[in-house]
Amino acid sequence: MARSGCSNSFPTELRDPIRGGVVDIDLFAAHCTSLVACIQLHERFGDPADDSNPSNVRILASARALLGFVHRLSTTFDLTMVRRSRLRTCAAVKLADRSVPSNASPQLYPFTSFAFFAAGRLQIRWLQAALDQNDVQLESALRSEIDVFRCVGLSCLGLPLLS
Repeated sequence: MARSGCSNSFPTELRDPIRGGVVDIDLFAAHCTSLVACIQLHERFGDPADDSNPSNVRILASARALLGFVHRLSTTFDLTMVRRSRLRTCAAVKLADRSVPSNASPQLYPFTSFAFFAAGRLQIRWLQAALDQNDVQLESALRSEIDVFRCVGLSCLGLPLLS
């Protein structure tokens, strides 16, 4: 998984908040916070039209790292439960060295929804630039990434997923 933001400064054993179907929600929030901070700090300097801009690399890497978290969470958990700040899984879940029975749902921090929103918003900005430049390859990739964030956002709001 691509690292971005301050994630590289995390100790090696804390660089992955999702291990073996187990989510450390505190560590997950720390990683999301780091990635959103990178997006927020560099977004004003980012320029989708300038391929050599170092801020572009950082903010796109951060948004894609958040997208990676969405993909990894969706393979194990029911993301429609993010709406209620809870994740459901079929098996027992261990959180931070304590076992949680399967009828309990680990809670994500509400900030997680904002992190996914910030990454999606950034992707939309880059999509507009790709449309302006007629960059079909980038447009296709960004549309796919935005669609993932759109589905998570609609699920968080409890709205049906329309195609």
